[in-house]
Amino acid sequence: MHTPTLRHMGVAFLFAVCGAASAELLNPRWAEKLPFQSGGASSNVMIISVAVPFALVATGLVWRNWRGILVIPLVIGTWVAAFWAALAFGVDNRAYLSMCVGGLTGGIGLCFCDFLVRWRFQVRRLLGISFTGVLAALVFVPSFDWFSTGHPDQAPPLGVVAAFAVWQCAVGSYLYALGDGVK
Repeated sequence: MHTPTLRHMGVAFLFAVCGAASAELLNPRWAEKLPFQSGGASSNVMIISVAVPFALVATGLVWRNWRGILVIPLVIGTWVAAFWAALAFGVDNRAYLSMCVGGLTGGIGLCFCDFLVRWRFQVRRLLGISFTGVLAALVFVPSFDWFSTGHPDQAPPLGVVAAFAVWQCAVGSYLYALGDGVK
């Protein structure tokens, strides 16, 4: 195998591990360790913390410059917006629509973050990242009930962990391939 192929496989693996770690942050045993124990604040901190591993790995592997560090809060905000957008469209058991809206929101938000770091905007990039986000978000459909009904006392099922791994692997690898890891 060629070195670039191995490098891209390594990047995909790191983003997949990052996704699994992100899902683990939804585990209620971590909520006990959070500084905020008043129900709503604790769950909000958990939701925000899920985006932190992806934001850090994307900054370290994809963007690798000072603007990448400044974009970390926007990456976290993108995840929160995608999460709430997916839940908002999730009424009446429309899981497919819900996940597509969440994936699209995440893809567009990350395209904006990528633009702020690299100063390169192309419609092709926007469509590519958005399509990848939508397509990869469909893996969350079987786990939609777990998100929409809220199970604060249960660890995320394996399907949720796998869905986070797939989404972050797909979108993170796509972002990496756009610039091939170059500043």
